[in-house]
Amino acid sequence: MTEFGGLYGAGGIGSLTQPLLGERIQAALKPNRVVVVGTGDSLNVLAERHGSTVTTLRSLNPTITGRPSDQLPMGSWLFLPKRRAAANADTSTTSLPAGFYTPETLATYLGVSLSTIYSWNSSGYGPPFVKLGNLVRYTYEKVELWLARQLELSRG
Repeated sequence: MTEFGGLYGAGGIGSLTQPLLGERIQAALKPNRVVVVGTGDSLNVLAERHGSTVTTLRSLNPTITGRPSDQLPMGSWLFLPKRRAAANADTSTTSLPAGFYTPETLATYLGVSLSTIYSWNSSGYGPPFVKLGNLVRYTYEKVELWLARQLELSRG
């Protein structure tokens, strides 16, 4: 399967159509990636291959119907969720110890802006952080615990 620009056929799973100009513009504005379906690809296969879920793929591609195990038409186009950067990718020139996020890598991982991370730090909302001199760092464990707590709170 090849990552490619385009859309899943607008006519549904059984038909492939040429994307219209409006659809191309919509595709360019969505913060997602697009792949071309290869031989034997199904929603289950694509979800596993790209670290996603069938539910997420269906939400990004509402024209897809059928069972998750059904093969998709070869050559059709499908949206995938935006890829998150590696959690420990350090943008500075110094090496970061394993197990820590910088504010930049945490912002990328959570899909928020750097200013949001700093705002959370000053308000006490975000994940707990450690100050090492002037440096702010977050441990993987504390971030994952904070995310789990946010999930619990959002479910009520």
